[in-house]
Amino acid sequence: MRHTTLPTIPPREVQSMPSDEQLMEQIRNDDEQALDALIRRYWSYLVWYAATKLPDRDEAEDVAQGVFVRLWEHRRRWDRKGSVKAFLFRIARNLIIDHTRYQEVRDRHDPELVPLASSIVTPIDAAAQREFQEAFERVLGSLPERRREAFILVRTLGLGLQETADVMGVTRRTVANHVYLAVQDLQERLGCFIS
Repeated sequence: MRHTTLPTIPPREVQSMPSDEQLMEQIRNDDEQALDALIRRYWSYLVWYAATKLPDRDEAEDVAQGVFVRLWEHRRRWDRKGSVKAFLFRIARNLIIDHTRYQEVRDRHDPELVPLASSIVTPIDAAAQREFQEAFERVLGSLPERRREAFILVRTLGLGLQETADVMGVTRRTVANHVYLAVQDLQERLGCFIS
């Protein structure tokens, strides 16, 4: 898998009323303004999540757009159980998997179409903490896939353990174990920056 510099973490937005669940109920009733509100609430988080798994920010934005297209197309099938946030990230995860599989097949059958790895220039690259950020990204990128994903969803994007379990299709306890091990790995391997 190609790795790229992670984009900056989106700022946490103050989430005002209505709740995610209320917006979903309105979306189920064809309310496009409710869809716009949900897009504004989660767009940057979904793009950031996708960008941690894809080599190009444009591809990450395509995934985020695909999440909301799919949500709108299947709005009446939304199950009222569970978290809307976890539902959106689950759709994003599935789209990322589909995109990755498509790219692997395409690359295998037409190697001339493989683009050169592009890098995303972020404000972090120019910041004083560049060395730490690069080390952090290197260590995070070297973690096992599931451990890295659990850490990003819980610690970076703020999903709860159950929401993350729903997104990843594992138990809450498995998520907790992955996050714990990720934190241990990061502390051990970035100790020179922390002390």
